[in-house]
Amino acid sequence: MLIARLPVRRVGSLGSPPSGSARGSATKTPARRSAPNAAQTPARRFAPNAAQTSARIALLGAAVAVGLGLAGCGNGGAPAPVTSTAVDLVTRTGGFPAGQRTITAAEDRLVARCMAASGRTYIVSKPTSADAPAATDYGLYSAQHVDPSADRTTNDYYLAHLPEAERTTYLKALRGTAQAAVTLSDGREIAYPTTGCEPAARTMLYGSLENQVKVFYVPQIVGNAVREQVQQKPEYVSAQKAWQRCMASGHEPYSSSAEARKQIAALYAKTGPTPATHQREITVATLDRRCTTNSRLDTTESTLTREVLAALPEPDRQELDKLAATWRKTLEAARATP
Repeated sequence: MLIARLPVRRVGSLGSPPSGSARGSATKTPARRSAPNAAQTPARRFAPNAAQTSARIALLGAAVAVGLGLAGCGNGGAPAPVTSTAVDLVTRTGGFPAGQRTITAAEDRLVARCMAASGRTYIVSKPTSADAPAATDYGLYSAQHVDPSADRTTNDYYLAHLPEAERTTYLKALRGTAQAAVTLSDGREIAYPTTGCEPAARTMLYGSLENQVKVFYVPQIVGNAVREQVQQKPEYVSAQKAWQRCMASGHEPYSSSAEARKQIAALYAKTGPTPATHQREITVATLDRRCTTNSRLDTTESTLTREVLAALPEPDRQELDKLAATWRKTLEAARATP
């Protein structure tokens, strides 16, 4: 069984959704963490029943898969659309990336206070260029230079330079030793810590650890299934071909934006983050954006995504909207976190 742990961007932090992911990307989605002064404000702990949690998440994933298979086979009435927040959560676009960065920053502040309450230092990292969407490229060049453990201003650096015995006790305070796990409908088993400052911070922001896991993973599963449906639709195929013609006319004959990014990433793996490779990335990414706009590939995909989501059975739409509401509440809590 594949064990997939919640993404960890930095040694000292456990990722909350990230950053999103726009079309073709899995989101960087990261985060960091903490809970208010533990001595003054007892952090809530939540150790979900793994079997029950697993069943609920797996059930939704299976129901969504069935619902997508039935899309377009309704009773003829116009289905109610899911909320715009739910669409952003599934596609990792719109207001999701910026909102998730806000949540991540709040988690960091909470973790720092929680660790300080036990006499430990937790360095709140400043957002890096890799945390935000790149303006001129795919963000691959910036990612080549991100090495928190080599940056004295990061918690990773601090933790890496602690004596081994201190590092062990530090990580125990940060993430504890107890874990729970859930199995997703795609077969992955997600293991996550249930004690320590990071889980306490997520519980305070999301309401429970189960909420955090569901909000992070279920929309991704739905998004993968939706994307497969959308890419088979004639309107998308037509727009994709127009994009390919546009790229070819600019002497960049890629089959898709994802393929372009993949090849640029492979080039970086070969050359490292050289100025020439970065310029190559900028050239391809700039043409990609122009062709995406000219072919209306982005707007076509957005429209079709909403149509497929709206065609889901009502219980599944309601579940997605419920997860979106949880994420909005988390964002509100993050904004209110000093």
